This record gives sequence, structure tokens and C-alpha cells, in this order.
Amino acid sequence: MWKRLALGFGVTRYNRARDATVDAQVPHPFFDNQFRAVQGTTPATRNEVGAHVLIGWMMPITDRIRILVTAGPSVLSVRQSLVTSVEVTETYPYDTAAFKSAATKDATASATGFNAGADVFWMFSRNVGAGGLIQVTHARVKVPADGGRTVSIDAGGAQIGAGLRFIF
Repeated sequence: MWKRLALGFGVTRYNRARDATVDAQVPHPFFDNQFRAVQGTTPATRNEVGAHVLIGWMMPITDRIRILVTAGPSVLSVRQSLVTSVEVTETYPYDTAAFKSAATKDATASATGFNAGADVFWMFSRNVGAGGLIQVTHARVKVPADGGRTVSIDAGGAQIGAGLRFIF
């Protein structure tokens, strides 16, 4: 942009599908304020897409090696499976219950957060190079849950990447 000031834009994507642990307290059918603990697993997914504005400062180490330190705002969008109900099996006298299954729904929301990172690259020519970066992003996303409630999810995290660098 100007002297050693840099401006960039990045997009990140994260997808994961695995079993989620369910720990629930199920009320006793006969006694008030008496709960039975059940545990189990259910399939769940999490998808994140991030858009990041990178404002950086370029520091040449040698004629060909450069370090770029960046920070800036990020927008992270999250789609997360949430457990909405738990089904149990139980028999008389109902003092214990066993996990049978859990119902889930996908909740989606976006939030603004931040990013910070460092990029080390080697220049092939004046305008083209290759390098690797380490970046941390974070946003607290509040997704809608049943009953008008919201659930806070920490989105983002540490990221590494490599690729070509074009300097204009």
C-alpha cells in the first residue's frame, strides 16, 4: 500500500463431522427434584467460514526474505449441530435411565472478531514469492437454540497456510 504498510484479504473454511458427547439430567417420573444422569453420543457437525481483512507491516530480513506481521477484523459464520432433546429407556422403578438417542438441529449465526498473524516468505522476483503463515482468529458467535435461548460458541482458532505471494 504505502512504504511497508500492507493490506490483504483472506478467506478460511473449517468443516468437521464427528460424534458429540451428550450428558443429560433426566427428571424422575415420580419424584420432584430427583434427576438421573445419562450419557451417550450423537452425530454432530460444525462448519465455519471466515472473511478476514489483514492490515500488516512488512519487514525485509534480506533482499529475498520478508516477514509480514498482520492484524485486523474478521467475520466468522458458524453452522453448529445443537442437541434439542434426549430420548431414554427406563423400567420400573425408574431409579435409573439409559441413553437411547438425541435429536439435533443445525443453528447458524455470524459475528465479528479479530485476526492476528505472521507471514514469512521468500521472493522469486520483485513481485512474486512463496511463503507460509500462522494466523489466529477469534469471534464469539451466539447461535439461536430452542425456547428463545442462545448458545455462545467460540469460533476461529490457530491456522497455518502456505502459498504464492503477489506484491504490487
